[in-house]
Amino acid sequence: MVPKRLGLIASDPWVEKVLPNIDLKELKVKQENRLYDIFVDKLKSLELIFDRPVSSINWKIAIEPVTVDEIIENLKTLHGVPVPKDKLKLGLDIDTIGEHLINASYYDGRFKQEFTFMISIKLWEKKTKATI
Repeated sequence: MVPKRLGLIASDPWVEKVLPNIDLKELKVKQENRLYDIFVDKLKSLELIFDRPVSSINWKIAIEPVTVDEIIENLKTLHGVPVPKDKLKLGLDIDTIGEHLINASYYDGRFKQEFTFMISIKLWEKKTKATI
């Protein structure tokens, strides 16, 4: 209805005139394709940011590394993407300050498809009173 510049709600009397002319199957396919596109765009831009205190000896090393479990938990709670632990390609915990790219894969039941994507993990120095 948007291409026809009509924004109608169910209680609008115009709905009865316009609704018979709308191909509901085609509309549903367009909606499903749009949801798929939105989901894929979301996977393309996944980013997690962690801040940690750094070592006093080497300022590029975090005292507490980012673990696989933290990454999985944040992906699920912040982005709604429950990646299984075995599908996250991370050998060791991340303890180096900077940006890290990690490969992951995830099966989504809505689209009945396996998605492989990269996650940007950013590990920043946590600002403490001593460093401010």
